[in-house]
Amino acid sequence: MSSDGAATSERPAEDPSTAAAVAEALTLPDGPPPPPAVVAALVARMAREQLRAGELLFGADDESQRAWILVSGEVEIHLTTPTPRVVRRGPGELVGEIALLTAAPRSGAVRAVTDLALLRLDREAYEGAVAEAPALLGLLRATVHWKLLRERLEVGLRRTFPGVSRTDLDPVVVGATRRYLERGEQLAPSGGRALHLCLSGELRAWDGHSATRIEPGDLFGTTEWLTGVPASAELRAVAGTWVAELDTAAMEALLGRAPEAAADLARIAIAQERRTRRVLPPRAHAVAVVPVGSSLPPSFTTDLARALGSDVSPALVREIGRAHV
Repeated sequence: MSSDGAATSERPAEDPSTAAAVAEALTLPDGPPPPPAVVAALVARMAREQLRAGELLFGADDESQRAWILVSGEVEIHLTTPTPRVVRRGPGELVGEIALLTAAPRSGAVRAVTDLALLRLDREAYEGAVAEAPALLGLLRATVHWKLLRERLEVGLRRTFPGVSRTDLDPVVVGATRRYLERGEQLAPSGGRALHLCLSGELRAWDGHSATRIEPGDLFGTTEWLTGVPASAELRAVAGTWVAELDTAAMEALLGRAPEAAADLARIAIAQERRTRRVLPPRAHAVAVVPVGSSLPPSFTTDLARALGSDVSPALVREIGRAHV
């Protein structure tokens, strides 16, 4: 066992499959593959390890002297910040690299869910790889930053859709794209329906009458996404801000798998409308969430809109394809 808890093997890891695993671990979703020199510097210094299901790779506060790449199998990562939670990661994931960059004690624990095949990078080997290929340091920092944004996206989605399983939310996380806004930069319309989630920083939405603050973890653009009506408010970053744009196809598929997510979106849209309206019109407002089944006729939503249109304003009705509860 290593000092971090993994069963060790000193066999060299140099083969084509190792190079592929290293390249995958250092390739960000929106970035190019790592330079061959970086991959070669790591492959020459990594060793293979195996861990059985249920065993601890490392615990919180353990000494941080190595990092791993998961070649096969799954782990559970028990995180404590920003909120206590457990996430699962699989092949291609880099684990423990923050410790190599900072030399700080482990901030969480990692346990094998299944039998694992890993590639281990010790601190001495890491320092040698950086000396040989200095670009590795920048790639590791970029990887850590991307993982932080991914975790914030996961936390924000779980808060937004509390009744939806992690399995159903995973495709939304994978399909999301990131964007950085400089202070004062406007978030320009994407040309279609788009849901965004603020990952860091702050935005202000100005509709000509009132301003709304958008903070990390806030989902915005819900009313426009549900209705297809273009946004009237101007969105600008108050400070350097990262936002995630959620893929429309992934969100449509989520509503098909987990119809309760539609109620969550409606709840958020209503809350945002109340927050942005300075004076409410002197008329009654009614919101109905109506569960429907496949036995209802296709004309149901249009009939409902016609029935409500003369009495309720505004009447926002959306027919979600062929999805049924």
